[in-house]
This record gives sequence, C-alpha cells and structure tokens, in this order.
Amino acid sequence: MSIFSLASKEVRSNDLEKLDGKAMSAKLNSRLMTAKELLENKKWTHVFQEADEVQKEIVWLLTGNRPLFNKTLYGKVLRAKNQYQKIKLKDKSRHQCDVYDLKVFEKYFQVFEYCQRYRSPDLLAQVSILGPLQIKTVFYGQNYADSIGLSASLVAPRIDCDLTITPLFFLKSMECSSFKVSRKDEVIELSRFVYDKDAKPTISLEGQVLKNMLPYSKLSVLVPATGKITIKETKMRPDSDEVDKNKPQVTQTKPHATQSKPQPTETIQVNQEIHANPLSVAPPTKDNGEGETVSPREDEKKVKQSEPDMIELKEQENQIPYTR
Repeated sequence: MSIFSLASKEVRSNDLEKLDGKAMSAKLNSRLMTAKELLENKKWTHVFQEADEVQKEIVWLLTGNRPLFNKTLYGKVLRAKNQYQKIKLKDKSRHQCDVYDLKVFEKYFQVFEYCQRYRSPDLLAQVSILGPLQIKTVFYGQNYADSIGLSASLVAPRIDCDLTITPLFFLKSMECSSFKVSRKDEVIELSRFVYDKDAKPTISLEGQVLKNMLPYSKLSVLVPATGKITIKETKMRPDSDEVDKNKPQVTQTKPHATQSKPQPTETIQVNQEIHANPLSVAPPTKDNGEGETVSPREDEKKVKQSEPDMIELKEQENQIPYTR
C-alpha cells in the first residue's frame, strides 16, 4: 500500500468525523430546549451579545448616537442572563437600576428589574422558545426609558422581536415590530425592522418620524453587506416657520413718503389753525405795506403736506363769504 493511499484514507476519515460532528450537533439542536437550559447555556450568551451589537448599530443609524454599556433591548436581557449565571456585571454605574430577577418556566422566562427598594420590580421582557433555533421576545417599552428614551417609552407599550440562529449558535436574523426610539424631541417609529445576515441588504428599516406625536417625515435605511449605507428622510408636512409656496402670499405695502407720521409739536400747531377758522382754505396772507403779500412759512406747508390722513382741505369754486 502506497503512502498516497494511506494519506487519502486519513483525509476521508477526518471528513467523516467532521460530518458526524455536524450531524450530532444538528440532532442535539433539533430537540426543543427548556428555558432553564437556555439560561445556563453559554452559547446563548454569545447570541444575545450579537443581538445587542446589531441593535446598537441600528439605533446609531437612526439617531446618530451609538448606545454603550448594553443599553439596548437585548442588552438588558444579556445582563440579566449574566447575573443569573453569577457573572459579575460591568459598568454598573452607567445603568440606573441594574438589579434583575428572573422567573423561569418550562418554555419561557420573564426578566424583571428592581429600581426602588420598596416597590415591586418592573417587567422588562418575556423570552419564549419557539423552536430549536428560534426564540420570541416581548419587550415592555414603558420600562426601557433609559434605553430607548423617555418619549419613545411613553408610546411603546410592547415591542416584539423574533431571533433565528444558526446550528453553530450565531445570530442569523432579527425581525422586530413596533420598534420605537427617541431622537432629541422626536420619536422614530419603525414599521419594518429586519436584519438578515444572508440577505441583500443586510439591514432594512422603514418608518416615520413623529414630531409632537404627529407624523412629520418618512424614513428609510438600507445597509448592504458591502457598499454605501443609504439613509433617506422625506418631510410629510412643512415646518411652522417655512413658507408654503402653494398659498397666495399677502404683501404688505409700505406707506408713501407723504404718509409719514407728523411730529407731535407740528400736529398741535395745525389743529390750532384749523379750529381758528374752519371755513378757510389757506392761512390768511399778510400785507407788509407795500402791496406785497407774504406767503406762509415753509414749515407750515410741510406740515400740511405731511398730514393727508388727518384732514383734507379742498378748494371750493363758489365759496360762501363768512358773515357775522
């Protein structure tokens, strides 16, 4: 028997061992695990870590801020699982409460968080086992104010997410409904939240932005495995300080130069002259003794020209003489 034939047999035996190992893992994965087995399995810790990282990136794409220290929906579940396994939690000062309690049942478990000493804990999430490679998580958003923001927590009573993993315990896909997150004084509400490792694009997000709890703009995000990220936001209604081009604009005309407001002292002087002789058209002329008439002062002319709004003096053709 030649050396090449022995080498080929060794290669075939190694391949068979690998195939037997994959078949064995697939057989083990085909059995529906219990909730206690999931919590004690370290491989599921890696799955929740991946889910936490995916949600970090999605929140960063939506708001421009990347949450840290497991401050996501699945980040809280991860910290509760680590505490259940008696693993010391890191960065406890970055979290408001960070004291958890788990109620474990046959096919699901519930995650609670204590925020006050003499108050019942808040229900954060319920994780249910749907299959060997699939779980469903219901998050109660009103108790996630430090993760999704106070505004979003008020309008997010329930967020449902489905996770699918590979036989080697890697995250394959994540799909959530009614996902909400705060962005400054706005709330982003997604109608589509899909992450699929094998799809193109890898991340697909669609929804709307709420301003004062009313629809303000449409939002879509596409993240391919390689290439440029596309983020598109289109306004659905203009801002209050923006001009609507479809409405007719009312133009305000500036007053003419002759309609300027008179000086207070000059106005008093004109009123006195009008009350003295109301039937007169113009102020009387003065004779200087030489048969020459003296015209009124220039400042009085200016006053009368600048006062058309108060009184108009018209010349009458047949003026009735004034008699006592």
